[in-house]
Amino acid sequence: MTDLVPLTPAEQRKELLRLQLELRRQQIRLETLIVMQPLRKVQRFRNQCRSELQQGNAKLMIAGGGLLIGLLGARKVRWRGLLRLALLAAPVVRQVAAQRAKARRVARNGRDFA
Repeated sequence: MTDLVPLTPAEQRKELLRLQLELRRQQIRLETLIVMQPLRKVQRFRNQCRSELQQGNAKLMIAGGGLLIGLLGARKVRWRGLLRLALLAAPVVRQVAAQRAKARRVARNGRDFA
């Protein structure tokens, strides 16, 4: 065990200042992480959308986005009609998704096993 040497008052002030600066640095880092959290969520969402578009779902996503903008932008539209439209579109979307999955399996394996 090393012997503890008493510090001079000047060395004590210097050490105290060093510890205060380190504490402030850690506080700033924590506050920065908290402030940057929403931005990181947006970045992850952007990357997820970009990967979805690269997988070939672009047409479906564009159609869905257009439908969403149309629904949100429509005024004085009955919600019953919108619900009916969504119920009519759901089987078509499922069918397109199933066809894409089947095409991917065929492309990957050379033949369809399903």
